[in-house]
Amino acid sequence: MGEALRPLLSKLKERADAPAVGEAAEPVTVEFLSQRLRELDRAIARLEAAVEAMMADVIAKEGADDTDVYRAVARLESRVDDFVDDCADLRCRTEGDFLEGARLLANVYDGLLGRIENWLEDLVESIVDPLAAVERKGLPTSGYVELPLKLNIDAPQRIAELQDWVDRELRRRDTGQVEGAVAIHLGREGPEEAVLARLKRIGGALRLTQTLVAEELKASVKPRWSALDIKSEMFPHLDRLQRFDGRLERVGECWSDVVSVAEVDEEEVDKVVVRIAGCADQMAAGYREVRSLNASGRLVRGRDLLALNYRQSLRQLEIWLSKTVEVLVDPLAECERRGLPARGRVHLLAELRPTVPPADRELAEWLEDMRLRGEEDAAFWNTAVAVGAGILIGGLFFDD
Repeated sequence: MGEALRPLLSKLKERADAPAVGEAAEPVTVEFLSQRLRELDRAIARLEAAVEAMMADVIAKEGADDTDVYRAVARLESRVDDFVDDCADLRCRTEGDFLEGARLLANVYDGLLGRIENWLEDLVESIVDPLAAVERKGLPTSGYVELPLKLNIDAPQRIAELQDWVDRELRRRDTGQVEGAVAIHLGREGPEEAVLARLKRIGGALRLTQTLVAEELKASVKPRWSALDIKSEMFPHLDRLQRFDGRLERVGECWSDVVSVAEVDEEEVDKVVVRIAGCADQMAAGYREVRSLNASGRLVRGRDLLALNYRQSLRQLEIWLSKTVEVLVDPLAECERRGLPARGRVHLLAELRPTVPPADRELAEWLEDMRLRGEEDAAFWNTAVAVGAGILIGGLFFDD
């Protein structure tokens, strides 16, 4: 069984170096992506069936012969090839209005293939040396022992990026919004003094938050030397990071709504500005807390990834604040710089649209690695992985 699986494992390891080949005549459209998402759902179901059949007909069957082995491996290889081919096809697409969606969906495929590769590697190593695998997983080395070899194909963290992109595209199509931009009203004939003063006031309020974020990013923090349990302290931050993205996105939507209308409700604008400041305060506080955590051994990596995740999110917010303040303080200069008319509804502001930080994906992989290694408390890590698991594929779709 181990020898029969080795060629498939090698193929998966070499896939990253393989060039993207194939015809890319079909442009990337909403319909194309909708079809690919449905195909991905079916491919996952077929893969699950192939894995379950192999486990039942070969791994758990003492009387399985060579014919059973190679038939099961061939069925599994066929299902994995579907993933590899679909991923390569998405990567070679070069035309269409939704090319970014094809790239993000290819990343989802690649993440799933990475999980399959890790599972196959664990399976092959366990077959070659079951005793070492048992010891590595912290299981008894005598008596009846069940060695867990389950393939986890929950959607990888990268699915969050695709979900964010889908949400933005649907919102943009519904509102007719210019991608990545928010309109502000400068007045029918041009900006009046009252309009410029109001925009400058809002910019000044946001500048205070920008200064806070910039200072937090430069500040140094000394670690605490108290004997606190870092695992129990890390868990709230995992949950908080997951909620921050959703909260910032909701605040961003409110911001777009209140600044893009002709008749501005000053009170509503002020409320959104306060909410932005509140998000920044909480993120800055979390960043300080994580950097002050005691850690040792493998937990140092987790603490550092948590801190980097906060930092990357704060940096995104700082960049948005800086650009937004610059425009609000002098919108006429921005119109002139971009060659836009200084009247009516003009798309000058950038959306407050956080993306998934690279450290977020690394953190999810680290959590999964810690859980699989079994080097820490299993109950804690299982819960932590569930918190950082991201979004399931079944909840992602285009609604035409």
